[in-house]
Amino acid sequence: MEGQNVVFSCVVDGNPLPSVSWTKNGQGLNVEANSRLTALPTNNNHNLTVTDVHRSDAGQYRCVANNSVNTSTSS
Repeated sequence: MEGQNVVFSCVVDGNPLPSVSWTKNGQGLNVEANSRLTALPTNNNHNLTVTDVHRSDAGQYRCVANNSVNTSTSS
């Protein structure tokens, strides 16, 4: 996998429409600060792409959906 691209996906739906963020090993990912990370929503489908994967990228990635009613985290 090293040197390749990896895409994580989750489908998010809710009312009101939730905001989506991503975590790695329980810590929030700052997608804007890492040029190898890209988070793109397409309708209800949210993708996190890690380009040029390194060994240090290993971990548990989760999608977090949050609105004024609830917060839900992928497993």
